[in-house]
Amino acid sequence: ETMSEDNATRYIFHYGGYVGNGVTNDDERYPFTWDLSAIHDPEELNVTTFQYIQDLAQWPVMDENSQPVMNAHFYTRASYLQSVTTPGGSQVVIEYSDREDFQPYHEFNYDFYRNKKAEKIRAISHTGETLSVIKFTYSYITNSHFEPEFNKLVLKRIDNFAGDESESLPPTVIEYFTDPDSARYGALRKIHYSSGGVKELFYSELDPAENMSELDKDISSAGDT
Repeated sequence: ETMSEDNATRYIFHYGGYVGNGVTNDDERYPFTWDLSAIHDPEELNVTTFQYIQDLAQWPVMDENSQPVMNAHFYTRASYLQSVTTPGGSQVVIEYSDREDFQPYHEFNYDFYRNKKAEKIRAISHTGETLSVIKFTYSYITNSHFEPEFNKLVLKRIDNFAGDESESLPPTVIEYFTDPDSARYGALRKIHYSSGGVKELFYSELDPAENMSELDKDISSAGDT
C-alpha cells in the first residue's frame, strides 16, 4: 500500500503481521499493525528501507472435547525494527536479546506481547565499517508481594562507544526507587547524563480522598461554559 500526495515524499507500508487462527487452509487473516517498509522520492531515486524481525506464535484451537487441534496459521505476536538502510547504503542496525519480565495475567497469556529488548544500536557506513555503537544495560525490579513474583524490566545505563567498542563517552545512568514497601517502588528517580548534569524527580503524595471514585464525576448535567 502507498500513501502519497502529488510531488511529495512517499511512505510505503506493508502488513506488519497477521492474526487469525483455525484448522483449515482458507481461514481469513487480517493485519493488526503496519510496519513502515520504505520512504522514497516521487522518482524513486532515493529510497530508505526498513527491515523487521517478526516473532511468530500460535494460539491453540480446541475441539469439542477441549483437546488441542493443530493451527493452520501462525500469527505475528510482535514486530521489531531490525535495520534502516539509507539511499547511500549506510545502515542503522538494532540487536536484540530476550527479556524475562513477561507476566501471565490471571493464568492467561496475552496474544500480543514483546519478549525482546534492544541490546545495541550500530551505525554502519556504506562500506560496512561500524562507526559507532550505542549499548543499553538493563536490570529487573522484583516484587515478591505478588504470586507469581513480579518482574519489571528497567533501563539502567546507556553507553556510546566508538565503532570498535574500545572507547566510550561517559555513560548515561538511570536510577529508580528500590524500596519494595514504597508506593514509589520502580518509579524513575534520577538520570545522570553523560554531560555531567543530573535530573532528579520528586513525587508528591496523593490525598487518599482524591481517589478515582471521587474524581469520577457525572458532568452530563453541567451547563455550558
